[in-house]
Amino acid sequence: MNHKIAPSLLAADFLNLQRDIEMINKSDFCIFFYDENYLPPRRKNSRRDLFDYQPKSGTAVAYDYAVKKKKGIINIYKIC
Repeated sequence: MNHKIAPSLLAADFLNLQRDIEMINKSDFCIFFYDENYLPPRRKNSRRDLFDYQPKSGTAVAYDYAVKKKKGIINIYKIC
């Protein structure tokens, strides 16, 4: 099946991640709801850690992947 529009990796089924990545690779466009200024809350790996870290948004990872693959991007956040 040739997909024209793929969901972002944020909505990926992580048990079937390879299938979802292939679907995105075969798509012409990717749809996102992505605020470029958003950062997830800082967190620690465990209570024993002295330092926290800044995780990257799953949507940011998917967005960067789509840009790298030169996909057409539809960012619904900018429309709203």
